[in-house]
Amino acid sequence: MTTRSKQTIALTILGLSLTLIPVHATELTGANFRPSIQIGQSTLLLNGAGVRQHSSVGLYSAGLYLEKKAATTKEVISELGLKQLRMVMLRDTTSKQLIELLNQGLVANNIDKNLSAFAHEIFKVSLMLGDQGRFLQGDAIEIDSSPAGNTTIKIISSKSQAVSASQTFTNPGLFKVMMGVWLGERPADPRLKSALLGQPN
Repeated sequence: MTTRSKQTIALTILGLSLTLIPVHATELTGANFRPSIQIGQSTLLLNGAGVRQHSSVGLYSAGLYLEKKAATTKEVISELGLKQLRMVMLRDTTSKQLIELLNQGLVANNIDKNLSAFAHEIFKVSLMLGDQGRFLQGDAIEIDSSPAGNTTIKIISSKSQAVSASQTFTNPGLFKVMMGVWLGERPADPRLKSALLGQPN
């Protein structure tokens, strides 16, 4: 499969989904990331947090939580246990824009067979985002990985502070594929990648 074919897969997924669119904490432009969070019986530590810049403006803040601190992408991906990437919108934006950025990052950081193997899951994620129509400042997206290899994505409303959408995917490896968007060789924002890995910019 060529690069053109990869782009075709992602754009096809994007096109299909868009037709259906109806304690001391780290503070980043209004988004707070606690030094640790509790998920079930596990305590996750804030590995790093930063801001995703888009068109020279902060689009969202992101924090990476792990059971054990990691300094490289390989450590984050290979480490067993619970993991969470939490994003908090810094301004209102459309689902369309988020889906476009997600697909661009997936194409840039994953090999052909991964995009093909996870085409169904990527479509479902895009559909889930598209169903929101619009994300407001303060809305959050959480991407969790379980020791069993499941990936759960939640959308949390800033108004109600409740989960407005949630879906779990059992196809192992989806979390790794998605993390390429932020931690891959061609990340969406290199400065954000460094921040998530706890490295100085």
